[in-house]
Amino acid sequence: MLKMTKIDYNKFFTILQGLPLLSEGFEYGEASMKFISKLQLSELNENELKVLKEEIESFLGVFKIRLQNENLKDEDRLRKAKEFNPLFVPRNWILEEVVNDIENGLEEEGEVDGKAKAKLDKLMKMSSYPYDESKWGSELKELEQRWMDGPTTKEGEGEGESKLMMQCSCSS
Repeated sequence: MLKMTKIDYNKFFTILQGLPLLSEGFEYGEASMKFISKLQLSELNENELKVLKEEIESFLGVFKIRLQNENLKDEDRLRKAKEFNPLFVPRNWILEEVVNDIENGLEEEGEVDGKAKAKLDKLMKMSSYPYDESKWGSELKELEQRWMDGPTTKEGEGEGESKLMMQCSCSS
């Protein structure tokens, strides 16, 4: 299912931890759409989307049974998961974007322009407190959301792999 959705693994777990699976009236169809990125959604035809949603809903059903068998409440699961699943992970495409903005924003005196500096400051806050979005500040909320949502375009023409699925080695 993770391979089919092409979702970032960390994002998968943060979405999963926030779902009220054990609440009465939990909507599987609505929840399944949270796991499909805008990029992936734009690439799927109607039948592929249906198959993908069914796969996600099936997983959620199995996971719900496991939670019930283990007597785990949604609140306990969320509390535990928050300790291990950061809300933000600085991905290569984000770092590349900030570095490019810094390089392009250098002024004649070697100073970085305000916009590029603000972006770097936002990245530093989010990276320094990946589990606590209350410490990210109120500035650049649209940028923050875009970084949280993931890339919406392919990295390059004909490469066949989106930035969302970019993989790094340990030396990265």
